[in-house]
Amino acid sequence: MKYYLTLLLRGFRHPGKVARGITAFFRNRATEVFIISYPKSGRTWLRVLVNRSLQHKAKVADSRLLRTFEISRKSRCLTTQFSHDGLCNLYNYDPYNRLSYKSHLYKGRKVVFLKRDIRDVLVSHYFEETRRMKTFTGSLSDFIRHDVFGARKLVEFNNMWFRNRKIPSDFLLISYEELHHSPHQVLKQVLEFMGAPDATDTVLEEAIEYSSFENLRKRELNNEFKSSRLSPGDPGDANSFKTRKGKIGGFREAMNPEDILFIEETVRSHGDPGCDWYFHPEAS
Repeated sequence: MKYYLTLLLRGFRHPGKVARGITAFFRNRATEVFIISYPKSGRTWLRVLVNRSLQHKAKVADSRLLRTFEISRKSRCLTTQFSHDGLCNLYNYDPYNRLSYKSHLYKGRKVVFLKRDIRDVLVSHYFEETRRMKTFTGSLSDFIRHDVFGARKLVEFNNMWFRNRKIPSDFLLISYEELHHSPHQVLKQVLEFMGAPDATDTVLEEAIEYSSFENLRKRELNNEFKSSRLSPGDPGDANSFKTRKGKIGGFREAMNPEDILFIEETVRSHGDPGCDWYFHPEAS
């Protein structure tokens, strides 16, 4: 009961997020491609890259640029939604031992899975929940060890998707780090997977420039998309921005050695032996 009361309070704090989640839920049956990620893995960046690349075909205003389902439908590619794989496609506030794979939803659909070094994800997610969403009040060390937010939850999320990656009709694995180094190549790959192979190099390069960290930070500050999905918790607090740092390996600036060892031990103890999604060599 306490868990559901907590969810209800979060809903009152973020009504726009709940409304989008309900809309996404009813669109799931008409969705042909799901782009799945754990929070703070680079989803907003990828969303703007993809949607900007299709915007000229969809003929939508900049203020509607975060509406992937609408843009994918109007541009006549496969209907696509971004999801964190929880209730109504939002983040799953269940503890790690209550995660479950939704075979009924993903079987016969295409899935893009966006991964990121879990140490960077944990730091970024900590600031998201404490400074932007205001759903957690403890320290980073507490967060890393928490059953709902911590390292075990993130490891189990990756395990679940690794073990079930053959259930969708097609599965594309991409990483935040690859998107940093080869944005043109990764973006083109995702668009082709969505059934939009005809985006020109000029369109892709313009989308990459438009979606650069510096430009997205300016757009977030100016609320150009008119959406809480890209708005800071406090414009005066740099750590409350959705576009916070966008850095590979930045976890070392925030974590102490004991936290890093705890995450490594969690992977050793609970990671799937065949899965190499948890860490990225460049972040280490």
